[in-house]
Amino acid sequence: MKNESIAKSRVFRGTYLPGGVVSLRNGSFGKIIGVRDNSAEREHIDRTQLLNVVRGYVFAWQNMTGAEVSSALLDALNDNSLQLQCPGDVFVSPFPLVLKCSVCETIDFYSRQSEEAILNRMRKRLTHGAPHRVKCRRPTCSGYMVQLRYLSVHRCGSMDHINIPGQVFAVANAAFRDRGNSFITSSFHNLDTDEKITNALSLNCRACQNRFPGGKGIAQRGTPITSGHAFYPQTAQYISLNEKDGELLTEISSYFLPDTTPTGVGMDFAEGIVSGLLGLHDPNVLKKSIRKLLHDGGQDENQVKELQCQIETKQAALQKYENMHDDPMFADILNSVRGDIEDLEEQLANAQGVFSTVRNHISEESFIGEIATDRRAQEAVFLRKAFNEYSITDRLEDETDTQVRESISQQWSELKKSYGIDDILHISDLNVVLAAFGYTREKRSPYTESTDEVPLVLQPFEENLDQSMSGKAIAYAMSAKTEALHIRFDPRKVLKWCSEEFGVSLPDKEILKDKTASHAHLLKECPALTFSPSVAIREMADRPLRESAPFHLMHTVSHCLLSVAKRHTGYDEKSLGEYLFPQDLSMLLYVASVQNYTAGGLLTLFKHYLLPWFNDASNYAFQCVFDPVCSESGCSCNGCVQRVIGCETFNRGVSRAYLYGGETGEDANSQLIQKGFWHGDTSYI
Repeated sequence: MKNESIAKSRVFRGTYLPGGVVSLRNGSFGKIIGVRDNSAEREHIDRTQLLNVVRGYVFAWQNMTGAEVSSALLDALNDNSLQLQCPGDVFVSPFPLVLKCSVCETIDFYSRQSEEAILNRMRKRLTHGAPHRVKCRRPTCSGYMVQLRYLSVHRCGSMDHINIPGQVFAVANAAFRDRGNSFITSSFHNLDTDEKITNALSLNCRACQNRFPGGKGIAQRGTPITSGHAFYPQTAQYISLNEKDGELLTEISSYFLPDTTPTGVGMDFAEGIVSGLLGLHDPNVLKKSIRKLLHDGGQDENQVKELQCQIETKQAALQKYENMHDDPMFADILNSVRGDIEDLEEQLANAQGVFSTVRNHISEESFIGEIATDRRAQEAVFLRKAFNEYSITDRLEDETDTQVRESISQQWSELKKSYGIDDILHISDLNVVLAAFGYTREKRSPYTESTDEVPLVLQPFEENLDQSMSGKAIAYAMSAKTEALHIRFDPRKVLKWCSEEFGVSLPDKEILKDKTASHAHLLKECPALTFSPSVAIREMADRPLRESAPFHLMHTVSHCLLSVAKRHTGYDEKSLGEYLFPQDLSMLLYVASVQNYTAGGLLTLFKHYLLPWFNDASNYAFQCVFDPVCSESGCSCNGCVQRVIGCETFNRGVSRAYLYGGETGEDANSQLIQKGFWHGDTSYI
């Protein structure tokens, strides 16, 4: 057994997970049959969060034309049995097993025996001494056997050796002649007569020909191993809280039941989450109060009534003693009673809800529960002050040059005014998790609009090495630290734009003077903001656009900023990722490339190029290279705001129309926007 070292990131980005076929340094090929789990690293990854992220991607995959999800993966997600592993060592087995002589091109080991039987036959033919090689079986040939570099794969997930036609088995010495990188140009020949036997052809997939008789794409694909068509890992990268906050969030989540309004302490936690979103409590104070609630527990209605009775009794006694204020002997008694009342009122406030002030903005318990029980809302609250943050205020304090400091201040004011931004923070040590939850073959994504084509199936990883994992669906993950920018929109400006463009109700214009009130009103009037992105796309599919406009606005701005970041950071679009917090009207743009996690490009952008970055994004959104076709077809295509990889909603909902006006799409839910959020009219921003 020989060992090779590979970068951990290549395990996820390449073909080094079970089901993949890799090219080894000695020139041979191997099939990944399993990995050794790194249990120490696995303890730092929140499995609940991982499952939620995978569910979002799987649901989005299900809703794409020409896509299908394996029942094994769906079952594992439905019953929470999806296993989590962190790859340590990766194990391979020789594959494919069909060999070809490097000199005469004769093929061998293509019988229909099991892989184990074929491997045993190979071992008997190995030469003695290093290097161990298999000699050609023809006595007159001095060549050695090498692996045939072609495979047969199909979009349903099947993979096998190339098809060996029946005529070949009837020939004693058959050769495979490779004519370039295309399988269909290759052929089988009879070495004894030098006659062509047949062309290299692929058969219909046995697993699919009965399910989709006559369907397009039913034939297997013969492909070189090095082409990459044999294995496409499907990955997701997401933000993870620090270990302490993650544990706290897990404890809170146990009080939230699906489709049920929280009660008691659960409602206290829900109010705390929503009050954190609205900025009513300092994040650190909020976490401290939640931990105290977890430790002390809540108080039921009987305790509330008992405290109220005690307060009434004390207040009656206080009034009685105050009537005797002329008597100096009652002064100490009065002070004592007042102190008792203050203590009882504090206990009553805790019993009635530590975060009950949120009811001044959102009164419905069911709505508070609906917002707070969404994992993305919880993450938005716990993210604040959980990592090392660097603010604009910090930047101004660090700058010693008066002129530079004044320039930074002016640019920041202009950015806030022109682009509707409330705050931007740089985070230097953000936790990210890179996870692979399945794979496809033949194609990476179902880029088809045909409904009669055999679907591209998302298959789960299966372990063939560890018997305890046999038959179980597995997700692989690794954690790391990276830098990010946390960008938050001004809710007042978003609300005013939504009111004038989409008719969002605005009962009192005084709301626009208060960030908290504007934020709360947006949550109530725009339901898409109460869900995580993948759920928002599903729930808002047939709803009026005014209910989801702020979410699509945020998402579009995110894509525009990512598309123009290279000039100011050195990172291309594929090296950066996005993570939206709809409930918080904010988003994280972070370094997604493992090689660049700590390069510092985003910090440079934050310190020196924030306004130019937004200006570039504005110019980028103004027109598309495919205009006028793009602008007449929803203002969204792969030439402008659609990302190639890494979009949580697969680019659904994004449109330049939200920034500069136009039609938002071609479906029934499309709407003509007169003035976009970045249109330049200061009455909007």
